[in-house]
Parts: sequence; C-alpha cells; structure tokens
Amino acid sequence: MKELKAKILPVTEKAARAAWDMYFAGSGPMKQVKSRADIPDAFIVACAMEAQAKLGKRVHIIAGDVALKKAFPKREFVLHDSLGEFNSSDAVKAALQSLEERANAVAYEHWRGRVRDALAEQFDSIESGVRDALWAALHNKEVISHYLPSSNGEGRLEGDGSLDGLELHWAKVDDLGRGAVVIPVTLHVVDALVEVFIDKSDYWHDDEVSTHFKAYDANWDDHSIAAHGYLELLVEAVIRVDLEEDEYEEIIVTTASIEEVKSIEMKEPDWFSASTEAATHEDEAQAGDDGPSDEQPTKEEGQPKGPELKKDGEPTGGQ
Repeated sequence: MKELKAKILPVTEKAARAAWDMYFAGSGPMKQVKSRADIPDAFIVACAMEAQAKLGKRVHIIAGDVALKKAFPKREFVLHDSLGEFNSSDAVKAALQSLEERANAVAYEHWRGRVRDALAEQFDSIESGVRDALWAALHNKEVISHYLPSSNGEGRLEGDGSLDGLELHWAKVDDLGRGAVVIPVTLHVVDALVEVFIDKSDYWHDDEVSTHFKAYDANWDDHSIAAHGYLELLVEAVIRVDLEEDEYEEIIVTTASIEEVKSIEMKEPDWFSASTEAATHEDEAQAGDDGPSDEQPTKEEGQPKGPELKKDGEPTGGQ
C-alpha cells in the first residue's frame, strides 16, 4: 500500500450512519435486510460516496463483486472490473498523456534555456555565419524608399555591405527538433551598394544626389542615368542555427545561416537631413523676399498721387 501511495479513507460518523441505514433498509450492497455478511460492503460504499461528495467529481471504482458495483450510482462513479481494465481506460490514458506533456514541456523549457545560454555564449559564431551569408541573402533584392533619388523610389542591391549589428529576438525562437533553431533577427547593415536610375535633370541639378550617387552610365537611356550609392539598412530576417551536443552534453553551434529576408528598410542618410534643412531655409528666405515688408512706406509711397501741374500751375487732369 505504501508503494502505491494509497490513501486509506477514514470511517467517519456520517459514513457509519449511512452504512447502518443500508443494513437496516436492505439497500446499497445488501442482498437483504440485516444481511450481516454485507456489512463490510456497506461501509465501503458509504465511505466512497462521502469521499466523492467532497471531491465533487466522478470517481473510478475497481470492484469484481457484482452486488458491490450495483450499489454505486453511475452518475457519480465509473466502475471497472479489474486494475488492468482501469489502467487501459480512456481516463487513465488521457491522464498519462497530460502528465507526459507536462513533463515534456518542463524538459523542453529546460532545453530552450540551455540553447539560449549556448547561443549567448557562442554569439560570435552566429554573427560570423550570418555575415558569410549576407551576400547571398541581399544580392539583387529590391529596396524601396523615398530617400532614394530614383523617380519611383526603387533601387536594387548589388553589394551586401557590412554587418554592423545583429539583434536576436529570443522570445520568438522556434525549434526544428533538438538539432536546430530558427530565430527572427534584425540586421544592421552599412555600406550596402545599391543601383538606381535617376532622371538626368534631377541628377545634374542636385549636388547632394550627384555627390552621394556616382553615375556609371550617364546615358542609360534618353532620360535616365544609372548610378551607384551606399546605403545603411535595417533588415528583418530569420536565421537558422544548427546545433549538436558534444561528449559532455554541451550544446555547440555548428552553423548559422540566413533562411529568409522579411523586409529591408533604408535608414535616413545624414546628407538627406542636411539637404532637406538647407532647402527649408532656402524656401523661407525666398518667402521673405516675396512677402510684405515690415518697413513703413514713405509719404510719397503711402499717399495717392494728385494731378500733374503745368509750368503755370494749372492742373493737366488726373484724380
């Protein structure tokens, strides 16, 4: 009983009274009124019914005795002929599955914690793998931004640039079994080479554009210049990190690569802010030149003109 961790129900006064009521009424497991042989079964039923009432849920009963089984109301009890039948029941299977899932969840969270610690300790290996994968991930990708001087704000990446920062979004880590994880990341990329097609008039009349985007084909077509520039980018991506355990069960990062590029955002370049500010000042200055003056008009300017006079003083007409 100790090995099974069985709980022995006490015979309370309430249960004893219920058992004797069955004895004198010939109810419950009693085959007849005052059946002394059935008194033990009456106490079993009474104690079980009291325990079920306290639990407030259906209770499983294992009993081979037909009369004893009949004494338990099926609404409150589930009856089984043997321990084997009970162990193979749907209720036990569901309970075992729930326990297994909880155990697996605990083990999984423990494993995730170990993985996270390993990734933090071996961050340089991850960063190195991502850096090596940058060219294949970004080459020929399209960038759209109002900071680009092309007429439609589009450009095409021809160089991957340099990885200047890598942020792992730990909360969204997903596993591919125990051998790999996928992690959403933000990449900070500098000096990414972009190809743009700029209207010729815009290119030659905007010093900032011609300074920061160098034409490599001044006559791409009748209207456009093909040029290259360098961008600073924020790239949202998903990386894959492959793992293995060494002989000491330590988690080792074996490879890291970029699985998918989700989005590419061009950061505002310093020269764009400067040119915008200069253009704003120029517009304000122009508005000041064209607007009303704060100076008071002279008498001649502020008064209406009278009629012109001849040399002899006579008016020639006018208002």
